[in-house]
Amino acid sequence: MSKDIIIYKYKTNDWEDRTQELMNKLTKWGLSKKDFVVELKEYSRKTGKQNRGYWKLISIYQRFINSFGNDFTLKEVSNWVKVQAGYCREINGTLVAKSIANCNKSEMQMIIEWLHARGQAKDIKGLYLTTSEYDELLNNYK
Repeated sequence: MSKDIIIYKYKTNDWEDRTQELMNKLTKWGLSKKDFVVELKEYSRKTGKQNRGYWKLISIYQRFINSFGNDFTLKEVSNWVKVQAGYCREINGTLVAKSIANCNKSEMQMIIEWLHARGQAKDIKGLYLTTSEYDELLNNYK
């Protein structure tokens, strides 16, 4: 039975040391090299500043929704928007929003385009990104 182990590189230059440390621990737990595969991947976590455009739109949409007497948090609105835009997965028959930390450029474009279309359809003032804001946001994604 093979297990996949993924080590994400995040602000570190010691890939080999971390990999060897992990392999030593697995061996100590009674696993041989045949029992697992180690895959190294670059890890890139977006900061709030990098996603500033996304959160700007979510904040404006939150104010719009809450203007009807609701009391939704930014996180709740963000999750609802992601599900509505199709950036979600199904778990036991329920659609669950995925994390934007893991989305790629086309997925972020899909979410932003959904928000822009919603803003136009509902005449929500300010629910758009300028070209420079849009480009700045998408530059953080591959």
